[in-house]
Amino acid sequence: MINIRFRQENVRWYPAGTYAEEDEYVRTLRRYQFNEIKSHAQAPYVDRALLGRNGRPDAPNQKPFYRSGSAGKICTPEHGLIQAKLLDELRTEYPDADIDCEKDFVDITVETPGERILFEIKSDLVPRTVLRLALGQLLEYGFYYSSHDTDFKRVTLIAVGRKDLSLEDETYLKCLQQKFNLPLKYRAVPI
Repeated sequence: MINIRFRQENVRWYPAGTYAEEDEYVRTLRRYQFNEIKSHAQAPYVDRALLGRNGRPDAPNQKPFYRSGSAGKICTPEHGLIQAKLLDELRTEYPDADIDCEKDFVDITVETPGERILFEIKSDLVPRTVLRLALGQLLEYGFYYSSHDTDFKRVTLIAVGRKDLSLEDETYLKCLQQKFNLPLKYRAVPI
């Protein structure tokens, strides 16, 4: 079973007037239910081309803002606050490195001559949830696109949260590192 979600850049538009034939698999799919893929031909096409995005040397705006709509809300961008604080820390730790925010959609990328360090920030207060939410993105950013394999840099994946790991969280992280040989770390950036 799969849950398909699309980014706009991954959608291929068919010409106007193009319709599925009566016997095509796509005509049997129903929204908001599980749909089974029974053959390779029914699987969606995935384009592995990296659409990239230029990074920026500074963190995005961290000021609270008012969001209007049916009921207006004050939004406080914790993610941006964490990103700005982490960026300052990393500039001190890696003064000669190339450090970018939002480059290729990665929250912060640190590049040294021998290593690429990818930071994914999650504002959740529970470190285990931060690990769960960040892991998939970090794996894709670090290993999915073949263009990253050409420079042979060591890749380190770092999930960033607001709270320190508990003993149970540390055990869980060690399990992920050892059992799956993941270059995964966790970093707390309290705000």
